[in-house]
This record gives sequence, C-alpha cells and structure tokens, in this order.
Amino acid sequence: MQPSQPIIRVTDLIWIERCPRHLWLEAHGDPSTKVQRTRGATVLAAQGRQHEQAVLPVPDAVVVVRDWQDQVERTLADLRAGTQGIQQAALSVPLGDQTTLVGCVDRVVRVTGRSDLGDWFYEPIEVKWIAEPTPAHMLQLQCYRWMLEQIQGVLPDGQFWLGAMGHGSDRVAKEIRRITGPAAEQVAAAVERVLDITRQPVAPPIWFDDKACPYCPWNQACEHTARTTQDSALLPGLRRKTATALRQDNITTLTAIAELAPAHLATYPEVGKQGPKLQAQARAMCTGQPVRIGPATGLPPMDGACYLDLETTEQPARVWAFGMARGPADTQIVLVVPEIGTTPARPIRIAGISVILVPDMAAGWDQVAAVAGPGNGPVIHWSRYEQRFLRVTAPPPLQAALSSRLVDLQHWTTTNYALPMSRNATGTGGVSAKALSAWVGVQRPVDDSFAVAEQAFRHWCMDPADTTRLLPVVTYVAADVQFLVAIHAQLAAY
Repeated sequence: MQPSQPIIRVTDLIWIERCPRHLWLEAHGDPSTKVQRTRGATVLAAQGRQHEQAVLPVPDAVVVVRDWQDQVERTLADLRAGTQGIQQAALSVPLGDQTTLVGCVDRVVRVTGRSDLGDWFYEPIEVKWIAEPTPAHMLQLQCYRWMLEQIQGVLPDGQFWLGAMGHGSDRVAKEIRRITGPAAEQVAAAVERVLDITRQPVAPPIWFDDKACPYCPWNQACEHTARTTQDSALLPGLRRKTATALRQDNITTLTAIAELAPAHLATYPEVGKQGPKLQAQARAMCTGQPVRIGPATGLPPMDGACYLDLETTEQPARVWAFGMARGPADTQIVLVVPEIGTTPARPIRIAGISVILVPDMAAGWDQVAAVAGPGNGPVIHWSRYEQRFLRVTAPPPLQAALSSRLVDLQHWTTTNYALPMSRNATGTGGVSAKALSAWVGVQRPVDDSFAVAEQAFRHWCMDPADTTRLLPVVTYVAADVQFLVAIHAQLAAY
C-alpha cells in the first residue's frame, strides 16, 4: 500500500530518463488499456531480486510489511535505533505541503559520524544486476541520498553494488561504486519535471525503447496508438534526436517521412547518409512490400547451406545452446551441460526435435562442424553474434575451418532490402528474428523470450531428470533456426 496523500515515487522519477510518456499515462491514461508485464520481463525482474538476495548480507534487518505507512515507521525506528543494516528501507519525505516523495532502498548501512540520529548516519546502497549504472539508476540513488539527508541531517555518500549478468558465481560477482557530491538540485529538477509532464494537456510523443518498454504496462496502448496514426516512432533506424526535430516541424508520420524531399530530410540531425534508407523503410511500411535498396547479388544458394543460431551469455562469453538445420525439417539442438561431466554426447528427442547434450562448448562446436560438413557450403546466421562467439569460444582449428564460411544474412538483407517491419513496444521490431518470423510464416512459441528459455535451461540443469522442462528452450531455439531457413527461401524467391 502507498500513502493516501498525493505522492511521487522514486520509480516515477527514473521514468523521466526512460519515457516521459509513461509518467503522463500513469496520471491520465485509461487504466483498462494497461497490461501485465510479459513473462520474459517478469522472469528478468525475478532474476534481479534473486541477485539482490544473493549479494545482500543475511544478518540485516529486512523491512517488508503489507501496510506502507507501517513500513515507513518500522524503517524510521530502525534508523533511530542504529541498526547496522536495513534492507528494503521505506523512506517518505514531504515535498512542501502538496505531495510526498516515497521510495524503497535496497539497503541502507550505518556509518560512524554525527547526525540528527546520534553518532551514526546511513548510506543508501542500490544493487544492480548490470556492469554500469544508467542515468536513471544514478537519479534513483541521488534521490535516496537526498531523502536520507532530510531524515538524518547529513548528506551521505551512496553506493552501487554492480553485478555482471551470468550464471552461478558469475551472477553474484560485484563491484562497489561510490557516488558523492550534491544531490538536492538534481532531485528538485526531477520532481519539477515530473509535475510539469503530468500537468500537460496531451501525452508526450511515443518512443519505443527495448530497455524500458517491455517493463511498462502501457506498451500495448502505445503500440496501438502508433499503428493507428502511422507514428514515425515505428520507423526502425530513426534516431530519437532526429524524430524530435522532425516533430518540431510537424513531420510525425511514416507517410510524411516517405514523401519528404531527400535533400530536406538530410538537413535534420543525425540523418547523414541514412536518409535514403530511412525513406525506403518508410515506403516499405506504408505499402507492406519490401523495397530494394541494394544490388541484391551474392545471396548464397540454399543447396548445401547450414543454418546456425547460438544462445549465449556475455560475461564470461559462453555458448549454452547451438541451434542448427540443413533444411525446413532438419532441426538439431545442442545443449552445453557441464553437469554431465565427461559423458559422451547424448541424444534425446523433445517435441520431435533432436537434442544432443554435450559437456562443454568445444564438444558443441564439434557438433556444428559435423552438421556443416566438409567443403565450402555457407553457414548462415543472423547478426554478428555468431561470428564473435566463434572467434572467442571455438577451438582454433574450428575457427579456421568455419570463419570463412559464415554468412550474416541479417547484414545481407539490410544492405539490399528495406522490409515492411516496424519497431515496436517490446524491443522485437525492425529486422529481429522475432519480428520477421510472422512475415515469413514461422510460428513463435507462446512464451517467446530469451529470458524464459534461459531460466528453463538453468532450472533443468539443477534437476535434469525431467527433460520435458526443456520444452521452452527447444521451441525457442528451433523457431530461430527455422526462421533462418524460411527467410533465406523468401529472399531467394525475389
């Protein structure tokens, strides 16, 4: 529960950096158009909470109760008592007579020094499952520093505990980053900006951001509005600074951009040499048909082609799933399962698809070499990930054998065609495999999310007796591989 008087949440302030439209819709939007988060976004949020639990000390006091005001009072009591550390510390600070700023800190920790509380004061700590804090995260921590200053009379430093994305011990590795300097001016400016946004008679412009939109309950409402009005926010490759400048000249739709004189479009910021491609993309979206922008030569033949998709983690660089095919009915998936030790590669079948379990990445790359076969047949993939992970994870002899055969079909496609695909509210627009799958007739799984597939794989590795738990992994990887086969055939038909 939250206080009954008008409030601004610290989480509201961080949406200033992510999406001002979200703030306006929270104040004025039709609640019936809000939706729940996708399962993928829910999984990522749960993994973030698990990361916090793994990183934060167990002996701390933890303030989590059903009633918000009780949570605030419990936090204040712990602060005044000098409790060493408090997790989920609930802070509430008046902003004049009209409203209150509220927020929940991951952890506050006692520091020796004189304050209104006694011979101690508290520093806020935010735990983030990332390697580098964003501007929104910086604002969040500044708010907590300022709020603690109002309570204890001393402006504390703040801390980020940063953890890398990964598995097991990688997930809890952390770097402590201290934040110092003034906070009041930044917080006051943010509060005023929130109030200014919510006072506006119309919503701020739509902009799709794959780092924010999947977590926003208004994403489907924004996408519906954008499609209804042919909003320029749907245009892949259009930069936000360019879109803002175009809107200032009342150029807000795909049609308007498609019909703009090329020389005029080139005068807008950050357009550069991308102007013709942007206009071709806008025309493709308006007509529903691909627009050729290159010579469309050099497409490798389907005969003898092998298709490759990798599922990976970044820190450290690791491939945990290899998806491969030689044609529409020949999908094979290899899963790297260190838990099976030195056991030889073991085949199983899930949903009619061959799945091979191997103990390490080298064995996985051996399977790729076996499917690709000898010779010079193309190994077709989508985006640069496969090239990079071949280089950093495959044994040197295999790198030498396969590197010259890799063909990035995404690069070939975007060099030669503008496709009738839009950017959208869940970050799967443009020329992503997910967005293009429906266009080429490939059915995606219901829970079409890397996060869902990766979570299912990790859970299965901890208890591998029930192979049906791998179904989200198999359907996700298989859809990516069959997309490669289908779009290659579609492009070959032009």
